[in-house]
Amino acid sequence: MKDEKNLISLKDAAKISGYSADYIGQLIRAGKIPGKQVCCTVAWMTTADAVTAYKNKGNADAKLSIKEKLANQARMVVMEFDIIKLFFKTFKHSLPLLLVIFISFISISFFVVYLIGAKTNVNSKSINNSSRSGMTF
Repeated sequence: MKDEKNLISLKDAAKISGYSADYIGQLIRAGKIPGKQVCCTVAWMTTADAVTAYKNKGNADAKLSIKEKLANQARMVVMEFDIIKLFFKTFKHSLPLLLVIFISFISISFFVVYLIGAKTNVNSKSINNSSRSGMTF
């Protein structure tokens, strides 16, 4: 987003436009107005200019030119990458820990499967030995 200095919350945008904050968030995620997610726990932020421009233009997707539709799609792609970057920025210290936990879980799972297989193998050998010892001719 170019105008990051003038970001406002969705609550403030709702007061300006008369739309609900949820609807404005939906418009941002749909790429109809520019917005930015500044933190994983905080929803979205946009500018007052973007909200008033959308309200003045009205909800007329059919009237959008190809250039505007392409700009909306490009905005959505940039927004998706921003979300991914924000995720990794937020959880950068947790990712190594999650990797260690995942590797530990896989190792323990293989160990348990090995023990179950070894126990089953021992039981089948003892069954075969007991059945042979009971049948003498």
